[in-house]
Amino acid sequence: MDTAVVIIRRDGVPTELQEGACLEYCESRHYVVDSITYNPGDAAAIVEAGTAQVVVAAYRRSEDKAMDRRIRKTTARVEYVRGAVSRHDVDDDDLVVAMHARGASVEQIADLLGVSTSEISAILSKRRQ
Repeated sequence: MDTAVVIIRRDGVPTELQEGACLEYCESRHYVVDSITYNPGDAAAIVEAGTAQVVVAAYRRSEDKAMDRRIRKTTARVEYVRGAVSRHDVDDDDLVVAMHARGASVEQIADLLGVSTSEISAILSKRRQ
């Protein structure tokens, strides 16, 4: 059974929600929670001391990089309750076609995208060919 240290963020998601999500996550994986901290550096120190094998956080933050580097030097790991948000880039023309296919009018699309109706009509005509 692994021992975990939980990181709670002081900004963003309310701390009580983060704590609840992290503790539930730990319980579902049968982790024993050693401690709860607000500082990624403290979490890394706990892992480096051999007290915990897992660092659990509700979500990834850019300031976790230093902690991640320190933890990678050990056999421990970092786990996030909420996975990384994936980003999908969509071509503007594809977006116009998809919006139109779902019932948006040329005028609505032009207004939302801040372009002229003739530009939207040209895109739709080009895609029909």
